[in-house]
Amino acid sequence: MEVRWADIDTKNGTRNRHMLKTVDAEHFPVIRFDVAEATGDTGQVQLKGTLTLHGVSRPVEWPATVRASPPPLPDTVTVAADFPVDMRDYGIKPPVRFLVARMGAVVQVHVRLSFVKNQTRG
Repeated sequence: MEVRWADIDTKNGTRNRHMLKTVDAEHFPVIRFDVAEATGDTGQVQLKGTLTLHGVSRPVEWPATVRASPPPLPDTVTVAADFPVDMRDYGIKPPVRFLVARMGAVVQVHVRLSFVKNQTRG
């Protein structure tokens, strides 16, 4: 799965610009997560794979919630995950703003994905 940095909206234009500059989105435009394995029981899973940020790939493991939508959207599956990422692990230097406020090196990431089965009529 890939997400373009430019498609992430923090709901704050200034913060968006700082984020894009910090991660050098011009040279590293995407975040990539390659899922290798999903284990667990119904609803709660552990996703194992490789996260690539800023040209650096590292193995990761995150808990996630997976839900199949009831009718009228029976062909939709949603995945939700919340996990910390230490920017320093990926060669990203946490920014300093106004020489006083410093952003922490560890950021909390919130992911919400919806997968919809493509149905073709024929």
